[in-house]
Amino acid sequence: MENSKLPVMVVGATGFLGMEICRQLIDAKRKVRALVRTSSDPVKVRVLQQMGIETIIGDIKDPASLKNAFNGVGTVISTASSTLSREEEIQLKALMTAANLTL
Repeated sequence: MENSKLPVMVVGATGFLGMEICRQLIDAKRKVRALVRTSSDPVKVRVLQQMGIETIIGDIKDPASLKNAFNGVGTVISTASSTLSREEEIQLKALMTAANLTL
């Protein structure tokens, strides 16, 4: 299947940049999936869903959660960072290590 017909996965979709990327992809008539954590702001998750985006619960620190999330995806765009984590225990080093291992 042509890559442009497969969904685009946006990691970091609830952030400022990620939300804008999602809007532009939807405007371009692309299918979009957003990886959201259980700790993601529920208001932002609902906004994504109202835009027609499929939200998938997962975490880049949990490789098992990514298997289903990335299944059938043609492109991954990641804006994930540790600068505004809602979970205090997340450390930059752990986040970057996990991201490099799983993405």
